[in-house]
Parts: sequence; structure tokens; C-alpha cells
Amino acid sequence: MWVGIYLPQVKEEFLQLRRNPQLKSDLQIEQCWEYELLDIWLKQGKIDAKQVNQFITAQVKEILFDIARARQVKIEYKPDIVYSSPLTLINSEQITAEAWQEWEEWQKARLADRSPDAAPLIIKPEELKQKVPQKTFAGMIKLLNGTKTVRELSLELTQQNLIKFTSLVKGYIDTGLIELVEVSDFSSPIKEIDTYVPLIACIDDSPIICQIMETIVKDCGYRFLAISDELRAVNILLKHKPDLLFLDYIMPKVNGYELCGMLRKVPQFAELPIVILTAHQNLLEQFRGKISGCSTLIYKPVKAEVVKATITEHLNPNYTQKNSLSNQMTNDSAVNQSKSEPLYFSV
Repeated sequence: MWVGIYLPQVKEEFLQLRRNPQLKSDLQIEQCWEYELLDIWLKQGKIDAKQVNQFITAQVKEILFDIARARQVKIEYKPDIVYSSPLTLINSEQITAEAWQEWEEWQKARLADRSPDAAPLIIKPEELKQKVPQKTFAGMIKLLNGTKTVRELSLELTQQNLIKFTSLVKGYIDTGLIELVEVSDFSSPIKEIDTYVPLIACIDDSPIICQIMETIVKDCGYRFLAISDELRAVNILLKHKPDLLFLDYIMPKVNGYELCGMLRKVPQFAELPIVILTAHQNLLEQFRGKISGCSTLIYKPVKAEVVKATITEHLNPNYTQKNSLSNQMTNDSAVNQSKSEPLYFSV
């Protein structure tokens, strides 16, 4: 996360490397990819020695702070890894003292149960809008969207005063207007692409449906994540970042269309394929699905072949499903089809 702050001139190159791990072969990156990237950029003149020192200092300080917070620490030593030449010298005693002081201030501010590596996400925008000025609300909506961690926001807004920024939003967190959600760290760009197994999630309060879906999904060779509590779904999805989501329409607290609409407002889920499971077969359901932003409707009872076809469509760009939602909406016979033959719609 510190690349965009301390090394802005290589931010885009860094993001491209994240998106396309195969580029690492061109840079001859081996195991210590972050350190080696700094070495490469420094030799290429894209960054200077001062920036390298600031970047490494910030990383070390963050790690020491996290160690102070941790209840248990596991150290893994890899003597076989050969590092490149030293890039900079840091004052270890000073950094350790600063990290410990920050941790003590964090505790005094009664933030010990909060993680600075979590990202603030507004979960009750309408209530928050009533409590703050319109201009402030607009800024909060833009920034507190679950994409930037407390550390990042504190650096951008309060010049690295972690305690000050967290204290500003603590009241809204305590009242349930804002939630701190976990943000998965970027995976190493040296990981081979073909070893990745897509993750498919299912939000349904019925254990039976989740079990059926798990059997179908794993039979296709994919990983599966079941979520039974729709109110915790956003947090869980942000943490695990699935490649495809199945979402039940009828749930106790929030229906599938409402939850789908909420997810579409979160940047990370703007392009996520979302499939809604519903037992209602009519034009109204099709329109509601389209308005909510869902990608596909599947009618219950769930059939394995329909689920597998849906997975193939959304995880394989070369697959084309014949029955699109627009076609089905103009086909009256599809609406009147028996419920014993589930329909499949694509938006």
C-alpha cells in the first residue's frame, strides 16, 4: 500500500505487475519480490535512495507495530534465500521506539481492539447523512468505501497521524454507522497463474442449499465459500474476494436484490458476477434482478446442470449462454414455464 504514497512514479508499473504476474519474468524477479523491485527501480533511476529509505522504514515500522499488537508471533526463517545488495541503512533502535510509542498511544486511545490494517466502510449511509454536513458526507462516501486501510487514510488525510484519524472515525464505528472490514493483502506477483483456483461464494441462510451448492461447485473443481449471515456478507466477501457469487433471494434480514444493490456500490464488487437464486418465475423478478445489478437469475429448485452452466459462463469468457435475460423477457412462454423446469437468465 505504501508504493502509491512513497513511490508515486512507479505506482502504475507496480499495479501492472500485480495484474499480470507473468511480467515478473521480464524483470528477473525471484523470491524477495518487493525488495528486488526496489533494487531494480533504484538502478533504473525511477526512484531515489531517499524514497527507498522512507519506504523500507515505513514497512519495518508497520511490521513492528503489528508484532506489538499480536498475541502470538510465528517467525519463519529461510536461510536459503539470497538477498540482493543492501539498499539502505535504517536506525533500528529509533524505529522500534517509534513503533512501540505508537502502540502505547493506540492503547491509550482505546483502540486496541481495532486493526489499522482494516478499511473503514460506511454501512448505514442514510443515517450517517443525517449526522454530518453534506460536504463532509460526500467526502466520507468517497473515501470510506472499504478499499483503503486506516493506515493509508491516516497518511493521506492527517500526515501519518494514525491515532488522530482513527479517533475521528471511532465514534461512527462504535455506533454502527461505519464498519472496519478486513482487506486482503496483495498476493505475490511471483505466484504462477495456472495454480490459482477460482473461489465461488454462496450467501444463503439454508444449510441445505449451501451443501447442495458446495457439492456442485467442488465437483467442477472450484473452491467454495458458504455465508449464512447476510449482514456479515460484505465483510466476509471483502476478505475472501470470490470470483463468482450465488445469492439467495429470500433471507431473514435483507433480501437478495437489496444485498446485490449494496454490493454493487462497493468498488471491489462492481464487476463481480452475482447470481440470484429465486423460486419466483415472472417478469417482475426479471426486472428486479436487472435493476439490482445482478448478472444472472436461476430458478429453484436448483439443478446441477444449470449451476454448472452458470459457472462456466462467468468463469470462462469463451462460453456463451443461449438464453439471455433480454430474450427471455420478450418470451411469454418462458414466464409460463413450469417450475419443475428451472429457467436460466443472463443479464
